[in-house]
Amino acid sequence: LLHVGGSKERKGLPHLLHALDFMRESGELDRLGILLLVLGRVNEKYARLFPSLKEYFIELPYVTEEVLPTIYRAADVLVMPSTSEGWGIALIQALACGTPVIASQHVPSALATEDLGVVCIEQETNSPRQLAKSILTILNNESNETRDWSHIFSSLILNYSWENVARSHLELYKKLRNEGSKSAVLLTAN
Repeated sequence: LLHVGGSKERKGLPHLLHALDFMRESGELDRLGILLLVLGRVNEKYARLFPSLKEYFIELPYVTEEVLPTIYRAADVLVMPSTSEGWGIALIQALACGTPVIASQHVPSALATEDLGVVCIEQETNSPRQLAKSILTILNNESNETRDWSHIFSSLILNYSWENVARSHLELYKKLRNEGSKSAVLLTAN
């Protein structure tokens, strides 16, 4: 398993660790040989809260950009139970490398589709047990290994190129500027 963002509160690491603890108690971590690789610093308080998980996770505080694709490809699944997610860069990178994603509903809506390989957990059911169940579902699904991920990469290139992202931001800024100037005219007219 892969988690990106370390102990940043919004990235949901405690939620993931709770899910892993359920999986440890049920014997699934050992049965499946699951390890969690956390990219980013892990706060020492989590190690104290989950001492029984110490042997099941590895912390990599810093990774170079050149190594990231290899890490994403080696992972069976990226798990991001975030409470908020801006661009969703880690999700896009994982999908571009052919790695399925489990995320909360706080991912960009364009990524929240199982067609792309993203399983979203709704906030209301965002329990550690539900997250553990989703992880096990993906890890036990042999069809993930034979799935053709090439359409995902093509879709990501088309929709999330820097050119397209810049263009959409420029359009948004123009729209906001125009709406702002209309509001300013209304205010000065009164």
